[in-house]
Amino acid sequence: MENRWVQRQPTDCEVVIESPQTGQIHAHARDISLGGMFLVTDTDTPPLESLVDLEFTLDRAGLSVHHQMTGQVVHVNAEGIGVMFCDFDSGTLRSMRKTLAS
Repeated sequence: MENRWVQRQPTDCEVVIESPQTGQIHAHARDISLGGMFLVTDTDTPPLESLVDLEFTLDRAGLSVHHQMTGQVVHVNAEGIGVMFCDFDSGTLRSMRKTLAS
């Protein structure tokens, strides 16, 4: 059983992950929701429960919005990491909601 508040949506965007433990990593987002995203990684991944800085651009229905936010690694497997978004403001939430609804 999944413990998600918001359904995930497939996505296709590049994400830059900045982590004190691993430095800068380039990943590919497989899916996203208002609560977080799954990132496919080819290299070392940040450890479980670590905080990471994320930078990515979502393109939906002709709308392109750049995002920078903090996330916590909540899942690690052979394919990549699951990141839960944290510490983002109401403007970012509105922007994400609008982009994901497109």
